[in-house]
Amino acid sequence: MRPLAAILLLAGTVATTACEPPTTCEAAIGLAFISEPVTVRVRMQAIAWRESRNVPGVVNGSGHTGCLQLSTVHRARAARLGFTWAQMRQALPNAIVAYDLWREQGWRPWSTA
Repeated sequence: MRPLAAILLLAGTVATTACEPPTTCEAAIGLAFISEPVTVRVRMQAIAWRESRNVPGVVNGSGHTGCLQLSTVHRARAARLGFTWAQMRQALPNAIVAYDLWREQGWRPWSTA
């Protein structure tokens, strides 16, 4: 199973069980990037701190949203993964979309990373 498909399956499983999905940026990144080396997860968690101070619902003046400050140009990516743009203010959906973006473009979207 592809890593992203496994994450989406796990996220759906978490959401439908007695467990709650992670609500903190750090925990959501840990889950979304679970198949990557710990160094990648730690770096992305540091980026989340820099971008949003780990506040999942934050939106800046340019419309960048959530833990990893995804741009509105990523609306279609979020929709393709089954999320609304409003869900980008939640930690886990934001981290999953960021993971998909990272797998495609590496660190480039977070150029000062």
